Amino acid sequence: MKQVLLLTLFFILLIPTVTAISLSLVRDNQIIYEPGKNITFKYSTGSASSQPATILIVINTNKELEKYLKKSAEQIKLAPFATGDFYINLTMPDSLPFGVYRITVFVKQKNEEGGMSGTTGAQDSIKIISPYPEGHPYLELMTDSAQKKDSIKYRSTIQNIGKKILKNAEIITSVYLNDEFVNSTKKDLGNLQPYALTVYNDKIGITNQSGYYKLQTRIEKETRETEITVGTPKIEAVQIPTKIKANKENNITVTFNITNWESPINATVGISLLELLSTEQQIMIYPGENTLTFKTTAKEGGSGTYPGLLKIDAKNIRVTEHIHAEIEGSPITTKKSTFRQILGGTEEQQGPEEQLPLPAQIEKSRSEIFLILLLIASFVVFAFALGNFLAKRPKEPQNEIPQPTPPKTRQ
Repeated sequence: MKQVLLLTLFFILLIPTVTAISLSLVRDNQIIYEPGKNITFKYSTGSASSQPATILIVINTNKELEKYLKKSAEQIKLAPFATGDFYINLTMPDSLPFGVYRITVFVKQKNEEGGMSGTTGAQDSIKIISPYPEGHPYLELMTDSAQKKDSIKYRSTIQNIGKKILKNAEIITSVYLNDEFVNSTKKDLGNLQPYALTVYNDKIGITNQSGYYKLQTRIEKETRETEITVGTPKIEAVQIPTKIKANKENNITVTFNITNWESPINATVGISLLELLSTEQQIMIYPGENTLTFKTTAKEGGSGTYPGLLKIDAKNIRVTEHIHAEIEGSPITTKKSTFRQILGGTEEQQGPEEQLPLPAQIEKSRSEIFLILLLIASFVVFAFALGNFLAKRPKEPQNEIPQPTPPKTRQ
């Protein structure tokens, strides 16, 4: 029982606690602009923590509305499992350009110094519409930034933010690969009433090629577009340099092929060889063969062939290729294994000795550690067996002191 209590205390002290923060949502989250109109939004926030919490209040909005917003408090102190209220006040300006504006209210727990607790936040968004005199579309486009081949899935949100009907609304969606047209679709939305909102999910077919695609949606003069990654490129090392000199600056030229990909990539390309060498550069690479030169200094190490990685890191792309390269090292002064010292031997000073390649050093260290652990495990097993033997050994009866026999009396 004592061990269970200690283990429980250990987890309570070391595992970070996650506090759930809640925020009530404003019922009317779409406001039509009226000059000089004053609106107050009431919010309630709470903490699901068994400890007192300080909740920070953060407001983000467009620059046109920043100076017209006020909040009742910068932060709220809450008792355990309690809730608290705060207010956001908006006095609309005398003029506001046509369009859509947003006020985002975000609450999160203040991190105390030295604390280990994590936190989740909550937010609400309020839309402010400054309407056009005539019917006018407002368009939003949502999609996953990385998708599979054959088709691209997306969601379009269209709203008439004008005071009059938007007649014969038609939305056109097009897709391009390397700025070359691939496909398009058209959808008739009919007549949209003032402030009416239309949301629909759709997909558009593409070629069976991997690359960066551009998805564009257009309704009248409103256009939205986004870049989408389809598929994943492959990297193949063609030529890796040999005779990299340790502890010296080297010009390392690497040649590699990019396959299964049709677009230029603005990437960070890096090369590493265990702990001896690591370098990278930001550069545009292309499908097919690429040759890059890195200027870097390899750390001091023994001669040998070392494993490493050739890496490409870009938007929605992270691919690696395993490589090997030869390094010319130099002899350095070392001491022989300390395993003899651990076993109780004396330390011996050694003369210059050529250092083993790093993979051989790692393997040697692993062998020494394995022998040490084997020795410790043998001692533990011996001690455990000896303890069991002594525990099960029958106890010998204690020697009793003989009592003297009383002398016999004559009758």
